[in-house]
Amino acid sequence: MATFFEVEKNLNKAFELVVYSFTPFMVFSIFNISTSMHRIVEFISLYGLYVMYQGFTTMLKVNEEKLITYYVMSFISIITVFVFILKMLTLLIIGNIVDPV
Repeated sequence: MATFFEVEKNLNKAFELVVYSFTPFMVFSIFNISTSMHRIVEFISLYGLYVMYQGFTTMLKVNEEKLITYYVMSFISIITVFVFILKMLTLLIIGNIVDPV
């Protein structure tokens, strides 16, 4: 994806950006213990999306005209990988989700 969008290829900076963008979600997930704080935690965790958006220009040197497209494609890629890992862990821990008849 980096070659298509003419982005600086630096795996370390890309990894740092993903970690930085997930940090607000992880920090505020501690408050998810209380169900009354759930909506507030979700809202505050959206700050990670802003961090990722700003980090594309500063850390990965994405051009301004390709920034929105790169952001959307990266977001879809991260969600896809996250769902795949979640499904695999679910199958490993719980086993077959649907019981055979």
